[in-house]
Amino acid sequence: MLPRKSSPAPRRSHAVAVEVRVPSLGTSFGALASSIRPEGVFLSTFQELDVGTEVIVELSLPDGPAIVDGVVIAAGDPAGLGIAVELAPLDEGMRVRLSAASSVIPPPLAARVA
Repeated sequence: MLPRKSSPAPRRSHAVAVEVRVPSLGTSFGALASSIRPEGVFLSTFQELDVGTEVIVELSLPDGPAIVDGVVIAAGDPAGLGIAVELAPLDEGMRVRLSAASSVIPPPLAARVA
C-alpha cells in the first residue's frame, strides 16, 4: 500500500472583521483589523479618515464583539491603505481580551523583520 499524501490545512485568515463608526460624519464602514493590541489597532480599509477623527470600533472577536472608542493617529500604510487607531484607555477585562486577540494575529511584516 502506498503512503497517502495529505493535503495541507487551508490557510486561515488572521484578520478580524471590524465595523467602524464615525459619529462626526454619521457614517460607518467595514474593515479588517490586521493588527490588534490593547493600545491600538491597524485597520485595512480603502476608507480615508483624517488624523484626529474619533471613531467607535467594533471588533468581531472569537469570544464575542468588543466595542472600543479610539482616534485615528495615522492614515495609511506604505501603500496608502488603512488607518491606525489609538484606543481610549480600556478596563482590565477588555485589555485581556484584546491581548488574547493579538496573539492570534501575527504582527505586521515590518515588526517581524525588525
